[in-house]
Formats: sequence, C-alpha cells, structure tokens
Amino acid sequence: MAWPGRQSGVLLVILLAGLIVSGCGDEDVRPEPVELKPVTPQVSLSQVWSVGIGDGYDDEAVSLAPLVLDDQITAVSRDGELQAIERSSGEILWERSIDEAISGGVGGDSSRVFVTTADGNLIAVSATDGTELWQISTGSEVLSAPLVARGLVFVQTIDGLVSAYDVANGQKRWDYREQEPALTVRGTSPLNYDDRVELLLAAFANGSVVALDPRSGIPAWSQIVAEPRGKTELDRLIDIDGGTEVADGNVYAVAYQGNVAQLSAIRGRVDWLEKASSFARPTLGDRLLVLTAENGDVVAWDASSKTERWRTSEYAYRELSTPVMFRDHVFFGDLEGYVHVLELAEGRTVARFRPADDAIIAAPIASADAIYFYGSDGELSAWTFDE
Repeated sequence: MAWPGRQSGVLLVILLAGLIVSGCGDEDVRPEPVELKPVTPQVSLSQVWSVGIGDGYDDEAVSLAPLVLDDQITAVSRDGELQAIERSSGEILWERSIDEAISGGVGGDSSRVFVTTADGNLIAVSATDGTELWQISTGSEVLSAPLVARGLVFVQTIDGLVSAYDVANGQKRWDYREQEPALTVRGTSPLNYDDRVELLLAAFANGSVVALDPRSGIPAWSQIVAEPRGKTELDRLIDIDGGTEVADGNVYAVAYQGNVAQLSAIRGRVDWLEKASSFARPTLGDRLLVLTAENGDVVAWDASSKTERWRTSEYAYRELSTPVMFRDHVFFGDLEGYVHVLELAEGRTVARFRPADDAIIAAPIASADAIYFYGSDGELSAWTFDE
C-alpha cells in the first residue's frame, strides 16, 4: 500500500487513534481501551484560561505541539490558524491564517515562529505580530515541530532527512540523511538540542539516535536503540517516534517494539537498556524516568539504580500522550480528552480532569506556574494547582 505524500515511496502505517493495519491480509484487532475507574481527588487543579485554535487537528495523524517561550504560547491548527496567546491571561496577542494544511507543530525563538505544511513548506513569521518573514520548500512533508538553536532552524522530514536553514532568510546550510526502513510508523520524531554538549539530537525510524554538529551536520555519534526482529515487516517496526529526553548528561529514547535506553550525551555509549515499546518520549523528574507504553502501561524506573519503581495498567490501550512532570506529579492525556494526574513517587492516581472533548495527542507543556494541554478538537487550555 503506497501512501500519498511520501516522496521516497516508503510505506507508512498509522498507529494513532488505535488503528492498526496488519500485513498479508490478516486483521489485527487492537484491544478495547479500559474503562476509567472513579478517582477520589487528592489534589485540585483549576483552569486558568481556554482558547479555541481553529479546527484543531481532529482525525489527523499529526501532533501539533504548541510553543511556550517567554510570556507567550503559540499554537497552530491543521487548517492553518496560527495564534499567539499571553500565557498568564489567555489573551490573544495576534493571529494569522496560513492558506495551507499544517503538518508539524510550532518552533521558534523570541524573534521568529516557524511552522511546516503538508506540502513541505517551512514558513517563518514574526513572533511579535505574525507577519510572514519568508518561506522555503523542504522537499518533503514534516510531521514534527521545527527546532531553533545557534541561529539555525532545523527540520526533519518523513523520508529521514534532517536539514538546517538560516533563521534570518531560510538559506539552507546543510543536510543529513538516514536510511529509512521499508515500513515506518506515520510520524516524525521531534528534534532536540543538548546545549551542554552543543549537539543536535535526531531519532529515526531505523531505531537509531544520531547526534549532529549543528554547524555542519556532521555526526558526532550514532547509536542503535533497537534492532528489527521478526518475520513480517510489521513485526520489524522499531520506529523512534517520540523523540529524545535530555537531562544530566544523558539522552533517553524509546523505540516502538524495541527498548528504552539511556545514552551518554557526549559519546552515545549505551549505559542502560530495557525492553519497552512506546510512541511517546520518556520524561525524567526527581530521578525517576517515566514512560507511557504503547499498551497503556505507565512505568517509572529509578534513574540511578535502573530498577523499576512502579507500574500501573489502569490506563491500558487508552492511547496516552507523552507524560510530563509538573510539581512532583505526572500528567498525561488520553484518547477521550481526559488528563490523568499521578503522584510521582508511587504512581498513584490523585486527580483527573477533562480539558478537551477529543483526544489529547500533543504532549502537555509544563512551565514554572502552569501546565498546558492542546486537544485535537482545538481546545488549548492552561491549568494550575489550587492552593
């Protein structure tokens, strides 16, 4: 089955919204999501503000993560509605319409905001008023947010190409290509930048993490997190779709049907490897590494001893978002727009609320004073703990 929009001609599998496509004509039935058990709230949160962003990204295999920077949060919808919002009040600072379907989330710095389109265009607008500054073609669709560092904007296309462009004018500086397998998960891993070692981190559908010199695109190191196993192409899927977590001189990544790994940020050496499967990025907080697994398990490992601290299966197959730490608690969304709040130390559910009427696919974003959720229905909201 050839999917449109993939110039390299590789096959894609959409593994979002619980849809599994099996090979050889066999039907692979995914288990039903578990029903939620009642929760007795032990902490209380309140909504600070809520804003609608166009039509959101409902029923699309995209995850349009907003950008939180300084006093502003910027978000975009699949139908091209781009809005900048004051973080404290929810007041709309500016908005503009982009006459193209948006495929990647928002990236940027204090001066510029970047978005990518389904046609492969990279568009730069002013962070002050949304005026378009320039746009160029990347040559292929980009399904993750652009990343800005060292005066460059970096994008990774769905055919395994990482490119660097000058933030001022869009002039291309370099390309790096990784060989993609014949079958991949529909998605592109978000890029990351480790400012301690000054390396750009890219994760790929072949199960590898590559650290690139941001000035030249030359690899500093490359490490395999997972290797394909099995007889069929579906069995051999090992895509790293959620990106990397960087903390304390380490890089953390997890592959679908593969492993969760801790790598040395300087050399890429594998310091720890544990079997796991997830589409989401692992997150680290208070020396615990937390992962929302592909089957809905939520798992925490002690980052020092590398032993499992706790695990819960009460959210099985609820298609959980990337987990985020906020004030000693773990937050993640699910397929029905609920957000679940777990106490970090032991993994007990201590609160639940519903900021969206549809799935929360985009990773929540935590700041010092609030946590933000962007539902696929277009509802963007800010929440904080009650005193």
